[in-house]
Amino acid sequence: MSSALGTAQLATLANETALAGALRRTRAAQRDWALRTLRERCAVLRRLRSAVASHSAELVEAVQQSRPSEDAEILVSEILPLADACKFVEKMAPDLLRSKRLGRKFRPLWLAGVELEIRREPFGVVLILAPTNYPLMLPGIQAIQALAAGNAVLLKPGVGGSAAAKKLRSLAINSGVDPDLFVVLGESTEEAQAAISAGVDKILLTGSSHTGRAVLAAAADKLTPVTAELSGCDAVFVLPGADLTLVAKALRFALGLNQSQTCMIPHRILVHSSCADELLRKVLETTADLKIRLSASAANTLRHLLDEATRDGIEPVAGHLDADSVCSPLVFRDVPARSRFWRTDVFAPLLAFHTFSRISMALEAYKECPYALGVSIFGGDAEARELATKINAGVVAINDIIVPTADPRLPLSGRGESGFGISRGAEGLLELTRVKAISKRKSGYHHLDGRNENDAAMFTGYLRGAHSGDWRSRWHGMKAAMAAAKSRMKGTK
Repeated sequence: MSSALGTAQLATLANETALAGALRRTRAAQRDWALRTLRERCAVLRRLRSAVASHSAELVEAVQQSRPSEDAEILVSEILPLADACKFVEKMAPDLLRSKRLGRKFRPLWLAGVELEIRREPFGVVLILAPTNYPLMLPGIQAIQALAAGNAVLLKPGVGGSAAAKKLRSLAINSGVDPDLFVVLGESTEEAQAAISAGVDKILLTGSSHTGRAVLAAAADKLTPVTAELSGCDAVFVLPGADLTLVAKALRFALGLNQSQTCMIPHRILVHSSCADELLRKVLETTADLKIRLSASAANTLRHLLDEATRDGIEPVAGHLDADSVCSPLVFRDVPARSRFWRTDVFAPLLAFHTFSRISMALEAYKECPYALGVSIFGGDAEARELATKINAGVVAINDIIVPTADPRLPLSGRGESGFGISRGAEGLLELTRVKAISKRKSGYHHLDGRNENDAAMFTGYLRGAHSGDWRSRWHGMKAAMAAAKSRMKGTK
């Protein structure tokens, strides 16, 4: 090795060498793990779920190194959803992931004699790029689903998330997971870059849209598939007749959850003009005593955003960000939908009110923002459900906010700047597998006999017989097909 290499370059080369060795061991462990039956893998996860319940206090302590929240909040937002998701995977994976032999239903008649099997196979090594704000629940569910599908896991924690990641790994190993099957990397960006360069088989990213672009660029070189759960700038629709007290309480809850560090934090409030003033009054009353300490990066983003808003004539009717980055909820009214203020994601308690008189106007204003992760709708059931079908978003909650996404059955999927692909739920589990179709022919090798003058007439007749719109055409088509087939078999014209 050249002595001209600097210290940083030597460290990088050492890390890459160590990672390459670890990856070889991980691939070997994954091959063994994938050979185990689904029920055997799920039995390991069952023990892991029990361990999560038994060691919840230790997990809470580990999570608090990344997010300084109260014990009860961490239990309900990190540990309970993780355990519930583990149980869901245990129960559902054996059926969802088992190989399926397709019967005769929908098999084309001209392919009679062909059997078809659909297999779900693991990718291999899955790299999980975890966020800082939910260091246990988000990467933990992804790791459990990856393991259930037969994959190995490389987990790169977000800043401060190492303690939670390592504690989960320790519980997994004690539950029967090979130590080489579940590897926790360092927190630095360089660790993620090295892992992608080393050649993983699938990447699960939870982060900002900016980070998403960087990861996609790095993954492009090896065409590594990526599932990206990215930024949110979520909207709340308030329809005529909505329970405004419920809306105000929901907004307070959402702003206070995890110190406003939630990707589904509501920012855009689209409220019908008939109840806008009353809702604003209730929100101001409900959130008046709320204080949120922002991270340095969130506070910096918010200050720039507020400066720009001021230049555009957008001033808050309540709220303040002090010099120590403590923020009381900033509430704005009559915010233009085309302003950058309406289109920017930030982990901060910020509510931008926009009134509408017709649903079509609300939808147009909503579309001005490029993020499409989650939406909440408050109002009557029929009206809310109809609106939910028209909204471009991955998740829609009616008369609630954020909490329903803890349901282990719920697939989470962003759109636009909020990413793509699916995590969690049955769909998220399936996304961690590759599909293999195996066909087996038992009879009917006529296609190997060479072309015949009757072939065109036979297939034309079959086409009419199988797909014409009325029974007479189908009858005549099938007769023609059978006659041509008979002539073909006899070798006559």
